[in-house]
This record gives sequence, C-alpha cells and structure tokens, in this order.
Amino acid sequence: MPEVAVRRATDDDHELTARLWQLDRHDLSQFWGTRPGPDGLFRPEVVATFFTAADRQAWIIEADGDIAGLAVTRLRDDGASSVFSFLVLRGLRRTGVGSLAAAQLIAASSGRWAIAFQEDNVGAAVFWRRLASDLVGDAVREERETVPDRTLAQTWLLFDTSIQAPDHR
Repeated sequence: MPEVAVRRATDDDHELTARLWQLDRHDLSQFWGTRPGPDGLFRPEVVATFFTAADRQAWIIEADGDIAGLAVTRLRDDGASSVFSFLVLRGLRRTGVGSLAAAQLIAASSGRWAIAFQEDNVGAAVFWRRLASDLVGDAVREERETVPDRTLAQTWLLFDTSIQAPDHR
C-alpha cells in the first residue's frame, strides 16, 4: 500500500492544481456532458477561486511522494464542509490511495460533511458510501438533488465525523 499524504495547496501549486483540475473535469465530463471551451480547457477560471475564495481550499494528494491527485473542499451555506472536487489519477485507483486520501481530507476538518456524487458514476457512489460508512457507521443521511440546468441528479451524503463508527471487531 502506498504511503499517502494530503497537503494544502500553496500559491506555488497553482499551475499543478490547474493541470489536475483539467484531468478531474475531463473525468467528470462523461457524467455531466460538459465539453471544454474553444481553448480546449474546462473552465480554467475556477482554479483561481481555490486560492482566493475564503470558502474553498485546494489539496494535493501524494502517494509515495509523487503527485497522485487533487481534492477541493468548500464550505456550504449551512456550515458543513463539502468535497467540491476529488481526483485520484487513474493508475492509482483501486489501490487504497483514494480511501486514505479522503479519510485524511475529512479528518482535517472534523464535524459536519456533505459529499455529492452522481449515481451514474458507479465507482464514486460505491467509494463515497463505503468511506462514509467506515467513518460514521450508519449515521449517514442521503438526499437527492436535481442540478439546475442539467437533467442529472446528484446524491448527497450528509454525516458528522464527531459521531464515531461502531467498532466492527
């Protein structure tokens, strides 16, 4: 199992974050039906908000000291932390990197969390449900939401990490 670390992105990571954001948006384009702009990029202006908006934070995921992915968190209006974006490079998926990174990310901000995914993205649905269950047992609530201007609905997992999962030993 690789050694996984999640660290806050700094201003020095701006270009790296922008590149990883493009990979993330490309991955999700199959579910959202999005396409890049005329410059071949998926909404590059959003990356600046990861470094300037008070409610967003970019995180670099590393495995064995190498770049492994990107996560972006944001605060929702209700005060819960949310995973705005989560990318593990394809070559590292199903190796445990994502689970370890997500657990570290969530541990960095204990309390209420809200994580959204599209049911059509079966891998993400299984991943986030398993992670939430591992963290808080059955103290997870699910809500469905229709996304404005899209036919796609998303599922939100709502939970509080101050509630401990039962010991399954």
